[in-house]
Amino acid sequence: MADERPLIEPTREELLEQIAALPAAVGHAYRDASSVAERRLTAPTYDAWLADGLTIARASFRAWEATVEYFKATIPVLDALEGAEDLSIWTTGGKDLSSSSATVSGSYFRSSARFLGFEVANALPGWIDSGRRLYHGTWKSGALAARFFELSPSLLDHVRLSDVTQFAEFLDGIAQHSSELAEECLNIAPECFEYVDEETIEGYLDLLRATADQGWKYAKETQRAAAIALPRISKTERSRFLAFAGSMAQERGKRYLSLLTEGSRALDDLDFHMHRPALDMFEVLMGLSQEAAVEFLRAIPPVLRRVDAAALNRWYQEGVRVLEQNDAAGIGFFKLESARGEAIIQELSATVNLEESAPVLQMYARGLAGSEIQLKPSPDLTKRTMGWAGEARPTTDGLSIFLPEEIALFESKPENFGWYKVLTTHQAGHIEFGSFEYSGGREPVLFPPAKRTPADQTATAPPTPATPLDENAENRSEIPGLTAALSDFEQFFDTFEDRQLAADIFAAVEGSRVDFLVRWFYAGLRKSYAQVQKAAVAGRPAPQDLPLREALVELLIRMTLLDSPSTIPVPKEMRDTVRRVAGVLMRLRDIEAMVEDSAEATTLIYKLLIEIPNQPVQEDFEWQEEDVGELGAGAPDPTAEISDADSSTVGGNEFVPGQGTEQDVPYSPPEEVDYRGDFKPELVQTLANLRKGGQTTDETTQAPPLTEEMIRQLLEKSAEIDLSNVVEGDIDDPSGLFISSLMSEAIEGPDAEFHDEMGETGNGRKPQESEDPLDDEPRTALYPEWDFQALDYKPSWCRIRETVIAEGTSDFYRETLDQNAGLVNEVRRQFEMIMPETYRKEKHLPDGEEFDLDAVIESIVERRAGAQPNEKVYWRRNKSERDVAVIFLLDMSASTAEAIEDKPNDEDEEGEIPDDPRQYLFWLRARREQAKRSYRRIIDLEKEATVLLINALETIGDTYGIYGFSGYGRENVEYYTIKSIEERMSDSVQRRIDGITPLHATRMGPAIRHGTAKLDEITAKTKLLFLISDGRPQDRGYSREGAEKEYAVQDTHMALLEAKGHGIIPFCLTVDRSGHDYMKEMCGDLPYEVLADIKSLPERLPQLYRRLTL
Repeated sequence: MADERPLIEPTREELLEQIAALPAAVGHAYRDASSVAERRLTAPTYDAWLADGLTIARASFRAWEATVEYFKATIPVLDALEGAEDLSIWTTGGKDLSSSSATVSGSYFRSSARFLGFEVANALPGWIDSGRRLYHGTWKSGALAARFFELSPSLLDHVRLSDVTQFAEFLDGIAQHSSELAEECLNIAPECFEYVDEETIEGYLDLLRATADQGWKYAKETQRAAAIALPRISKTERSRFLAFAGSMAQERGKRYLSLLTEGSRALDDLDFHMHRPALDMFEVLMGLSQEAAVEFLRAIPPVLRRVDAAALNRWYQEGVRVLEQNDAAGIGFFKLESARGEAIIQELSATVNLEESAPVLQMYARGLAGSEIQLKPSPDLTKRTMGWAGEARPTTDGLSIFLPEEIALFESKPENFGWYKVLTTHQAGHIEFGSFEYSGGREPVLFPPAKRTPADQTATAPPTPATPLDENAENRSEIPGLTAALSDFEQFFDTFEDRQLAADIFAAVEGSRVDFLVRWFYAGLRKSYAQVQKAAVAGRPAPQDLPLREALVELLIRMTLLDSPSTIPVPKEMRDTVRRVAGVLMRLRDIEAMVEDSAEATTLIYKLLIEIPNQPVQEDFEWQEEDVGELGAGAPDPTAEISDADSSTVGGNEFVPGQGTEQDVPYSPPEEVDYRGDFKPELVQTLANLRKGGQTTDETTQAPPLTEEMIRQLLEKSAEIDLSNVVEGDIDDPSGLFISSLMSEAIEGPDAEFHDEMGETGNGRKPQESEDPLDDEPRTALYPEWDFQALDYKPSWCRIRETVIAEGTSDFYRETLDQNAGLVNEVRRQFEMIMPETYRKEKHLPDGEEFDLDAVIESIVERRAGAQPNEKVYWRRNKSERDVAVIFLLDMSASTAEAIEDKPNDEDEEGEIPDDPRQYLFWLRARREQAKRSYRRIIDLEKEATVLLINALETIGDTYGIYGFSGYGRENVEYYTIKSIEERMSDSVQRRIDGITPLHATRMGPAIRHGTAKLDEITAKTKLLFLISDGRPQDRGYSREGAEKEYAVQDTHMALLEAKGHGIIPFCLTVDRSGHDYMKEMCGDLPYEVLADIKSLPERLPQLYRRLTL
């Protein structure tokens, strides 16, 4: 019998020697932990700890890496354990894992301390089993298991360990199909589990398991969509919602994903109290058609915007009946694609939409306004980028009335339609009663005209330092054409230092005048109109909560809305001022009142309010309710001189009229009166002048058309343009978006379909354009125009006015060459290759240097065929003189002001927008100057390309001319000489290039014909007409003939064919990315190019020229 001797345990020294034999990282990790471990562990436990580390290191390939993690994790784990005796549970689990995978074991050790922060040591085996389940002996499964140990502790912050175990089972099921997808699901688990709680985790995991069984490809999408959906659902209905999704997921397909995404978003749009009844109805539909059930949920929000909850149930019941009869019809019903469903909603809905009401309201508005006015949805005006920003506010641009797309303010259709009627009536009233026809030369009827001298302005307005813009304003009359172009409203508002205050007062008093006249002349509207006016006061800010001047403006608005016996709160200290304001309003309520009377009333009220400081209302102010009618009845004569003493004391504190006090706050405009909408008289009148092509300076002189810079000066002072919109890009945007919109408005009119243009009185009647040929004038040229509908020319239809463009400086020319030195040299090198004398290969000659092989073969074939052979079978090189003449036509339309680069990221570094108007003008000027230095426009690229081309053309000696064109109307096509075709290059030409600037419209036909005429006078072997534009041709009466843009395109096409018929090669280059839509039709078989990258224009233009003239 053999001896049974016990195994001798290695000593600590032997264990340490073995550790020292392992890679150095193991020794470092051990030494970092040993001192603390030795103090906290008993000697046997410490030795066992050392031995376990060695066991782990020998377990598998590179298992020593797991030993490193083991030693590093020991101290944090000891801190997390309730007692050192639990250390063996942790160590045993790690040893088991290390025998399978050192990587998995290392992740386990690294994450153990975080796990033990949530769970006790006895929970470790369950966690280890979950991770071990994911490992199947492959490196992919090992990576998944390791990742599980790293991430799973963070899940315990939201769910239980048992839930994490079930989630691991889900991951294992997905990993059977795709380890990558399983790892992706694991990676998003922490963010998804944030949305899950104890009440929803079971349903959430059931849904994931159903996905793993039936649609594993959608596992990640399901996991994320379900988590995001939960916060959208009422807490009491979340488990039920998940159960519905899980039930749908049991069937193959991904319809349940629509429920999770679109269905949850639909429920999120509803109040929580609606979720239970909505899901009740959904559950019924689930038993009939899952698709119909999901479509029902999606349809609830839009249906509820038109009907109430009771009506929704009736609509649903009807849909169920349809679905029971026909599955497809029922699905269409709940998709809102059914005529029957729409009819039921219409029957149940109190909502009135503009599309349905427009025909009736439009006839009504035309009857009121006396013109062919159009009704359109408010967003249509906002999209035109001309200063109107509110997409749901009623307004008018003088030609059309813009109304909200739908109204659902009241519980019945008649009431909502009545609201539409009131909105339409007020806006039509502005047109009918001449709100936009103000003329400074017409005397008011009810008020003696106020004298607005500079001294008066100084007395009634706070003095501020002059700005550069002020200096310009003083010299406006010296700028040709600008004085005539000013609207009378602008000149009126220029008399007030605080334009915003004056504009707010005028809007209130003019709104009051229109309301009074509407109620007087249309007695049937009085009752409903009065109800609307009274309702408009509800919800307005209380005057007591506003600074003093703003409070008086608010009282002014309330007085324009209310009649006796209605009352308003009046501060006792300001009662006399309020009575004077009421007296002005009372006098204005007269059927003879004109817009000029509103202007005079504005002046009187402004003088009263500008003297009131805009300081917070003092606590000791005494407010009394006063009858609106009695206030006006007992008021002093509104036209009497206003004494400073009338309002120079507030609460016992004296102040200088107009100077304000130290407690003043910046003035803020009042809230708009909802039914009066967005009233912009200055902008509307400016648009009217633009559409008429400029005012006349006297009876015989026509002012020149407005330029971009003139319009910029007209608009930058206006209080009607929201400063936030200015910064976002209306006025200040270097692309000229806002300016271009107004120029386009002037050229094309607001609506091609209806031909709306302002008449002389601004009443919307379209002026008739003469159809007669134009008379000849000195220094002009007349050209016909092709009418594609009549298939004939209109004789002497367009007048070209040719002038030499104004010179700038030669700096632009020199800087362009300096900044593009590399490109300049490359272009010059290419052009030097086509020097004036070149050798060209001429074929089919009777004698020459060599046989032409192609000709020889043709001759042999002809002889054998019995035909007479061609004896011209030679070729030779002949020296030929280069003889080229070219005209470049540059588009100088307003749209070439568009920017081609994004704004720099540091644009906002100039600080916040000043609220003070004067400071704002300084700020705006500074921004604009920077913009001019920082941004390039389309026209700038045209100029750069011209400089490079000139430099190249001078190298080869071609005859060339450069012209620009723009204009406004057929009688005024502007043709600018930059370099005439007979002129030699000079410093003057360099300076003229700097003068190229965006102007007006684009009437291409006459410009091309004039260029053709010039080339006809030149003797040259090759003639080229090169047109560079940024868009389709358009001009007043050109691109809007017959509501079509076809007219302008066809005339341009005919002009190009005429050039070709004269032996000229026409070529069109456009930088409009949508140019393919019309260039093919405009050019036909003639050569053209649509430049995809506008920034390549300077480089591409010389390349094209070289190709065309070789």
